[in-house]
Amino acid sequence: MSASHLTRGQSLYLASALILSLGCAAALLVFLTASPDADPDIVGYRLVDGRVIPVTIEHSARTVQTLEAVGGRINVDAAVLDAWIGSLWHGRRLAYTLAATTLFLAGLCACAARLTTEGR
Repeated sequence: MSASHLTRGQSLYLASALILSLGCAAALLVFLTASPDADPDIVGYRLVDGRVIPVTIEHSARTVQTLEAVGGRINVDAAVLDAWIGSLWHGRRLAYTLAATTLFLAGLCACAARLTTEGR
C-alpha cells in the first residue's frame, strides 16, 4: 500500500509508530552518552565538618531572603520552579524528558487515529 492510499487513521498510526521509535532511540542515545553532571539547582556550597555540601535555592537563606525582598514568596516559588524546569534539559534528565514527551505524543497520535477510525 503506497503512502497516497493510506487513510487518515492509518497515517496517524504510522506517525505514532515513527514518533515512538525515533523518540525512544533519541532518549536511549542521550541516556547512554550523557554524563551525570552537577545539579543545576545548586546555588552554592557549604563546608560542614570537613565535608562539602551543595546548597540548593530552597536551602540558601541568603538567596531566599533576596528573592522574597524583591517579589515576595511567589518569587521564591517561581525561582524554584524555574530551576526545576531548567534541570529537565540537561544530562540524564533530558533522556527522561525525551522519553516522557515521546510517550505522550505517540499516545496522542494513537488516540487520534483510534477516534478517526471509530468515527466511520
